[in-house]
Amino acid sequence: MVIYREKIENVVEEELIRNKMLIEKIFSQRDELNNIVYKVIDNDKILLREKMFNRRLLNFKYTTLMHATICANEGNELYISGRINVFPLVFVLIWYLMVIMFNFPKLNDDSKWIMLILFVVAPIIVFFPIYLIQKRKYRLIKRLIEEGNKK
Repeated sequence: MVIYREKIENVVEEELIRNKMLIEKIFSQRDELNNIVYKVIDNDKILLREKMFNRRLLNFKYTTLMHATICANEGNELYISGRINVFPLVFVLIWYLMVIMFNFPKLNDDSKWIMLILFVVAPIIVFFPIYLIQKRKYRLIKRLIEEGNKK
């Protein structure tokens, strides 16, 4: 399921995917992109994902919400899209099942509603900033591809 998609302007698919030096340059330019692993598949698709572990000790880590793909559609337009990762989806599903099953029996009526609202909103509070972080990285990749292709 795609939860992020953006068109990459002024790039010919064949030029990008066949030019491995351009791809390597894009991912080595920025320190924040060093944890992204890419793989060229079938000469028409680039898969991107973030490494879960880095060598740095004091590095903010989060579970990834998306795995990215750079590929062309039928009109030969290039897109970067983020597909949802399975783990956060399963986690949210289990979380909401717990909310339904666990009825907070020892709390009074006012506390029940407060706890219920907190349990319903908690995954949104946790995962939305992660989505924004990954969206910013994918937009940076898009911009670097567009700039790298102009030169």
